[in-house]
Amino acid sequence: MKRCLFIVLWSICFLAMAPAVSEAGVWYVDGDVQYSGTGMSWSEAFKTIQDAIYNPSVASGDEIWVAAGIYFLEKTYIHGNYILVDRVVGIYGGFNGTETERDQRDWINNVTTVDGNEKFPCFYLTKDATIDGFTITNGYSVDNGGGMRILQSAPTITNCAFNWNSAAGNGGAIFNFWSAWPPYSSPTITNCTFYGNSAGKNGGAIANDNNSFPTITNCTFYGNSADSDGGGGGAIWRQPDVSAIITNCILWGDTADNGPEIYPDIDTDGGVYTVSYCDIDQDGYAGSDGNIQEDPRLADPDNRDFHLQLDSPCIDVGINDPPEIEIPETDFEGDPRIIDGNDDGTETVDIGADEFTGVEVETADIRICPKILKLKSRRKAILGLIRLPEAYDVRDMEEDSLELSIPSCPDRETINVACGFPWHRRYFAFFARKDLIQQIEDMDLELPTKLELKLSGNLKGGTRFEGLDTIWVTPKCWRKWIKRR
Repeated sequence: MKRCLFIVLWSICFLAMAPAVSEAGVWYVDGDVQYSGTGMSWSEAFKTIQDAIYNPSVASGDEIWVAAGIYFLEKTYIHGNYILVDRVVGIYGGFNGTETERDQRDWINNVTTVDGNEKFPCFYLTKDATIDGFTITNGYSVDNGGGMRILQSAPTITNCAFNWNSAAGNGGAIFNFWSAWPPYSSPTITNCTFYGNSAGKNGGAIANDNNSFPTITNCTFYGNSADSDGGGGGAIWRQPDVSAIITNCILWGDTADNGPEIYPDIDTDGGVYTVSYCDIDQDGYAGSDGNIQEDPRLADPDNRDFHLQLDSPCIDVGINDPPEIEIPETDFEGDPRIIDGNDDGTETVDIGADEFTGVEVETADIRICPKILKLKSRRKAILGLIRLPEAYDVRDMEEDSLELSIPSCPDRETINVACGFPWHRRYFAFFARKDLIQQIEDMDLELPTKLELKLSGNLKGGTRFEGLDTIWVTPKCWRKWIKRR
């Protein structure tokens, strides 16, 4: 009996002295707390990401949930001025501080930013960790990897935006490298955007040093640069022995002396770029392996809006099942992927970080003139007066997108605008009268009759509008008859 009592008491003491462990291996970070707590709940959150990683109770395979906010790198850690990820953990941004399930987070509206303050690199990864749902910005390195350094590991980088990171050497946003022995640096980078990153030498966005093997899928690169004379790879650069797989990506508007997007762009010394189903602004790729070289028609890339517009050539032209690569189930905002974006009956993944889900359609106030269309008239034009909802500006109209159609005959070709101009809060759009008359005559209507017309078009930023108006169609002047009706 005494022996049993001793064992029970010893077990109680051992459990009491053991480190506390968060339920389900989840730990919490909130930069708004006054000081770091136990990290076991939102109310007891750690104050910094590094505090969570350093905590001895955090085990391999655990998750670290990070609340929205800006996490400036100002503190001097023992290892250096960056977040050192030396454990196999999942670090997730996009929380508002109330969630109980990871799927409840929203990294688009709950923006979680790691800011290097233009002084320090943001992340240094040495283990197969996951970084998901962060904006990584203003990182700086005096040598390589302004936003992130990846050493001899295979981390997963997903749903991240790399903006305005810079390095004096290689890899403005990411630098992959190894020491003198395996394992090699082989990150998987998916659903990420790279904008405004720069390198003093090579790889404005990503640089891959010896024996690195990155896999880059459904990412968008825009406005990155390799700034030195003779520098290469405005978007991506590699050492000759590096192999990289780049699939379903947009690489556009990046700059470098050699290879504005990718350098070197040929197989050398055992290394190879496998570039397939990409929209790449560089000669030599389009026409093979599903690659194209066409303006991707991004909504507003200079302001980091990388949504695909309705007329983007990147919609539904990617590859759904590339060899040895798993296409993500969602895009960079968490929208479903893969869908039928062009309504052709086949679900095909888009190129780039965004999966086109259709456009928001606003109802506009439309007035068609003349109200009585006489088929024998010799007048040249049909005038469409467009008034948009208060939240929109007619000066944002994309004139080439304006079209006039007959809703009751959807199979007939639309009539494109001939010319137009904004005036105060209205837009004046002119269409060729003969084109509309030809369509009406082909319909073989019993005249006179009422006819509903639709005028539609696009605004800058991807919003679509449409509106309806009704006119009378007569073989000759029927004004008196219509008034009697």
